[in-house]
This record gives sequence, structure tokens and C-alpha cells, in this order.
Amino acid sequence: MSTKFELRRKQIYMLVVLAITFLACSLPDLVPDKCSTSYLITKITAANVDPSPETIELAPNCVYELDEIDNANTYGDNGLPVISTPIIIKGYNATITRSTVAGTPEFRFFYINPSGNLTLENVIITNGSVGSATEILASGGAILNHQGDLTIIDSTISGNISNKSGGGGCGQSREFDHHQQQLHRESD
Repeated sequence: MSTKFELRRKQIYMLVVLAITFLACSLPDLVPDKCSTSYLITKITAANVDPSPETIELAPNCVYELDEIDNANTYGDNGLPVISTPIIIKGYNATITRSTVAGTPEFRFFYINPSGNLTLENVIITNGSVGSATEILASGGAILNHQGDLTIIDSTISGNISNKSGGGGCGQSREFDHHQQQLHRESD
């Protein structure tokens, strides 16, 4: 009886070891690389679920290149999920950019809705474009803050295009805090 029990226990042990090995080998494929656009989109989406402040840490010096529209709303197309909760993005000199490949659609990166609160720290934002859009849709080539809160710390926002208010940088319907940021106004 004890031999049968021991054999069964070893079989269960081996199954557990195999399952853990399988999961350990598969897990890297299930979790986006920290230096990938899917990582950034996944983290913003998860942060929007919980109304408490969330900090997203980007990979140092990483380039997050967006090549498609994540969402569209009354105010235009956005490359990243709408900011609807308090989110801090610590960039460590990371760059968020729109792809330069022909056929990449125009979009801004961030749309902050009235309940949103975005802090960008040490992030470079470049090549956002809402240049061919009209009216309010063309505000803020990089960021459109629609009555939310926006704080920019030690960041650079340049090379973005807009035909309306906020130029290439930030379209604002509310004041924002900025500390040592570089806003380059290329196009109004």
C-alpha cells in the first residue's frame, strides 16, 4: 500500500514540476517586455481600472514607437489609452514617439479626460500629429488635456504637429504644472 502511495506522490510531484517548468518557460511570452509599446499600453489600461494613483516606470532610454490608433473620441485619435485616473509616468529618459513609416495614421499620444491626472517625469514625447484634423480635434499634437490635471517634470515635448490651440505640444482646457520641461512649438 505504501509503495502505491509513494508512486502516486512521485507522479503528482512530477506533474507539478512539469507544470511549473511549462509556466516558467511560457510566462515571458505572456508578460510584455518593459521596453515595448504593448507594455506601456497594458500598464496605462491597468492603471485606469483603479482610481488610486499609479506609477508606471518605463525602461531607461527605451524608445516606445507607436504605429496605430489606440482609441478615438470626440476630440480625435489617440495613440495611448485615455488617461482617466491619477497616473505618473517615470520615463528615465525614455522616448514615446509615433512611427515615421509611411502610412502611419495621425494621432496624439495622450488624451486626459476630466477625471484624469497625468504626470510625465523625464519623458521625451515626439512626432505626435493631429495636423490635418479640424477644430478642437486638432488641439495638442502630443497631449490634449480636457479639464484634467497635467504635470510635466524634466521632460521634452517636441516635433509634434497641430493646427489649433496648444500647437504641437499640449492642447489645454485647464492650466498645468510644469517644471524644467522643454515645450517646442513647431506648428500652430
